[in-house]
Amino acid sequence: MAVAPFVALFLMGLIFWSFFEYLGHRFLFHLDLSHEIGKRFIFLIHGNHHDEPGEKLRNMMPLSVSLPLAGLLWALAHFLGGHSGTTFFLGFLAGYIVYDLVHYACHQYRPKRGILRKLRRHHLIHHYAAPEKNFAVSNDVWDRIFHTKNRALSLIPMRIGLDTRNTGRAGGTGVATYAATLGEAYSEAGIRPAWLHDDLATHANVHNFPQKIKRLVRSTWPNSCVQQTGDGYIGHDLYRTAEIRDRTLHRPISIKADVPPDLMHWTYPVPLQWPGIPNVVTIHDIIPLLHPEFSDTPVKRLHRRLKFWCDNADAIVTVSEAVRQDLIRFFGLPPEKISMLSQSVSFPTDLMAEALTVEAPCPKDGFLYFGTIERRKNVGRLIEAHGRSGTTRPLTLIGALGFGGAEELHALKHHPVPERVRILPWCSRPALVRAIREARCVAFPSLAEGFGLPILEAMILGTPVLTSLGHATEEIAGTAALLVDSTHVEALAEGIKTLDQDDALRAALSSSGRKRAQDFAIEPYARRMKKFYQTLLDR
Repeated sequence: MAVAPFVALFLMGLIFWSFFEYLGHRFLFHLDLSHEIGKRFIFLIHGNHHDEPGEKLRNMMPLSVSLPLAGLLWALAHFLGGHSGTTFFLGFLAGYIVYDLVHYACHQYRPKRGILRKLRRHHLIHHYAAPEKNFAVSNDVWDRIFHTKNRALSLIPMRIGLDTRNTGRAGGTGVATYAATLGEAYSEAGIRPAWLHDDLATHANVHNFPQKIKRLVRSTWPNSCVQQTGDGYIGHDLYRTAEIRDRTLHRPISIKADVPPDLMHWTYPVPLQWPGIPNVVTIHDIIPLLHPEFSDTPVKRLHRRLKFWCDNADAIVTVSEAVRQDLIRFFGLPPEKISMLSQSVSFPTDLMAEALTVEAPCPKDGFLYFGTIERRKNVGRLIEAHGRSGTTRPLTLIGALGFGGAEELHALKHHPVPERVRILPWCSRPALVRAIREARCVAFPSLAEGFGLPILEAMILGTPVLTSLGHATEEIAGTAALLVDSTHVEALAEGIKTLDQDDALRAALSSSGRKRAQDFAIEPYARRMKKFYQTLLDR
């Protein structure tokens, strides 16, 4: 047979397969039969795949079925058309092979770009949003021709990976709160979180010598395979091993899984990455780089890690515009790579109810600071300002000592009535809520922040806030707090004196604070996150 007729017949067979694929999927595989035997037949040939679309064995027809069927069809084609029929069948068979490979790839891989990515999105709409649409798999031409194409990608529940680097360990942090809040936002937005767990996160003997040796050996491997669980994935000693690899080899660990999420959102710049899918990282602040005097964080290591993410992340998220601008200036990043998505702040209803019944950890109607007692939080100036203000109301500091915290407390020596300053290293969450609610004012004179969570937690409860002018604290507080130059003790003292005496101002700040806190409610935050992820996945 000449080349031209061969190519023509082959292409005819290929095109016929694509039409056959569309018709079979639309009119046979989704046939609604009333008889039990018919229903069972449809389930066996296709329905079982819809039940578990991610199951590998249900993504391709078994060779025990496809080979005999292919032989039968070839015999029929050869009988009807001889060599021409065989050529036509070869095109038909090539179409089937392409279909099978594309179908398998749609469910088992997450292509970041190109035609396969478009076909995957097209097919997943059929599975998760509109089973009566998008019947073709290897192309969408026939769906377009017969008006059965649905582009409602937003109806597909996204599966977003979230690390548990901070949530999986004892002792909550602001990053842990951020990760938990993201999980709540996912529920609100209809997003399926896939938590990346560490099997040794809370293990008792993680720091003994044998474990350290094992971890050091494991850190030489560039990849870590994780297993699927009911709510995501789990890896072996994942985060500590990645930390050791970063410190010794200056390289991250790559995560591998049989079925990865659609996108991985690292809630903190950890030395991990998930190749093959979009990687997003939240950078909460770069305070150690801008103000190394406020932290004992190794600056070179942090700079290297942040530079890695700035170069390799598909997108960077910040919780304040102040931090976004810091990143743009410090690392020279294009503004469009960084999205300021803020953070949601709320208290669960059961926590609020429990706060009504617990014992108050400090006197009512006093001044309150809560958070780590450290140098950048400016606690020393707060203590000194409290003493200079002339107030007789107590000042309570709730928080553990951090970097430079002991030196900050030296200010007690200069307080005229040091017994009016109470220090609590810790209190329960319900007790803290009660303390905030009953305080005269929450004082948060921090010198460097990425967000300023205590500001909004106080505002939610209607407690006036005294905080610092400039950067993130002013951005988060807006006009709903008393803003002062916290680098000057006199300005702080005047602010404390004002809130000690001015009941009208307190009432106004309480009202404006509650309104300001509504801007950080879970519903708008969930909508922002969903739109951000969808835009990233649509690229």
